[in-house]
Amino acid sequence: KSEVLQAHVFVLAVRVWTRGSPDKDWFEHQARQGRTKGPVGASIHLFALIMDFFHRALDFSVSWGTASLALSTTMLLAVMIPGAVRAQAVLDVTKASREGSDTPSNIFES
Repeated sequence: KSEVLQAHVFVLAVRVWTRGSPDKDWFEHQARQGRTKGPVGASIHLFALIMDFFHRALDFSVSWGTASLALSTTMLLAVMIPGAVRAQAVLDVTKASREGSDTPSNIFES
């Protein structure tokens, strides 16, 4: 299911904010999107960053665009991809605890 504006993400974010903690839907979304869009976005950003550095190599200048591209790449690599791994780990632990006992502790129930 693909949405151009990804409105469901805003609904999830508001629900997490009002609840005060993430729920299962949020972790599933983060795990799914972070695993796919994180590496693809980081690859595109790194390629653009390398091309920009080669383009500016002669005059040794750094533009605001280059700086924002570097920051965006860092955010993808340092936040989105590890966040997806953590979200998947939470989902796996919750699933294992549900399957492992008759009365599992479920972090998603309030």
